[in-house]
Amino acid sequence: TGEMVEQCLAILWGDGLNGKSTLLEAIRNVNRQYALEAAGDTFTTSTKGRGTDNKMAALRGVRMVTTSETG
Repeated sequence: TGEMVEQCLAILWGDGLNGKSTLLEAIRNVNRQYALEAAGDTFTTSTKGRGTDNKMAALRGVRMVTTSETG
């Protein structure tokens, strides 16, 4: 029907080398057509009134977005 009413936010937390990135990569590969890995600063950098950031614009039509915090 094309109706999308379900939404989910998953936060994978923990020390490194326990499979978080591997799990997300596997899910992205299964949903390749609809999934995207966004840069870590996509949601934290402000455009301060300069309009839409290209990183945010690239998310249009994507149904699954993953990102990783760095640092």
